[in-house]
Amino acid sequence: MENATKALMIAGAVLIAIMIIGVGMMIFNSGNKTITDSIGKLNQIEIQTFNSEFDGYEGNQKGTVVKELLSKIIALNASNDEVHDEKLVHVKVSGKGMTATGDTSASDTTKADTTSTYLTSIRTQITNGKTYNIQFGYTAGLITEITIASNDK
Repeated sequence: MENATKALMIAGAVLIAIMIIGVGMMIFNSGNKTITDSIGKLNQIEIQTFNSEFDGYEGNQKGTVVKELLSKIIALNASNDEVHDEKLVHVKVSGKGMTATGDTSASDTTKADTTSTYLTSIRTQITNGKTYNIQFGYTAGLITEITIASNDK
């Protein structure tokens, strides 16, 4: 009889230990979900902050504003190069007198690039008095591509 009592006590202790482990796992999982959700929100805030750099540039803009945008992209890409590849902004050009090579006699091109040399060559093609159309391309909510189109026909 004494052995049966000890066996029941051991079984009860094992059951309590299993219940404690189960409660611990439940607390860990709910805490892990909270942390994962907060990291996701942090990423959303990071995306919004990054995209806010370009607020007000989309649509039809004068050449001076487009040059300002390109200067901002050159600086941003230089700071994100090799550190945050996903934050590099690719620029494409299209329209009369706009080429990726800087040769305005060449046909229109839609090549996208992030290098400062490329962006500077585009910047020199922008005329202050002209109007250009700026379009954004997104990847996972982040602006990753900007298309600059000349409004000249």
